[in-house]
Amino acid sequence: MSVTAPVTLEEVKQHCRIDFDEDDELLCSYITAAREWVEGFLNMKLVSNNEGNADPIEVKQTWKQAIMLLVGHWYANRENTSTWASLKEIPFGVKDLLWLDRNVPV
Repeated sequence: MSVTAPVTLEEVKQHCRIDFDEDDELLCSYITAAREWVEGFLNMKLVSNNEGNADPIEVKQTWKQAIMLLVGHWYANRENTSTWASLKEIPFGVKDLLWLDRNVPV
């Protein structure tokens, strides 16, 4: 099965200001995980496999930005803990970019 990611490795490397190839495999895994996280939050699939008949969904720029924010955060913070004294969510962060498009089941 082949899928097309809504964000490319090149876009993520530009976003993170990475100009070397040693971390490409790691970044690709972060892209997949971030896409899956965004899909879970939105309750919709952003990609379809090329074997199905479903039309691919048009991915909004805010969704792409959310994926890149997640990848950048995970790349810079590779552990589940932090030594920072006080952590706060960034205004207009990942959830803020996605909230208006979220499919909430009733």
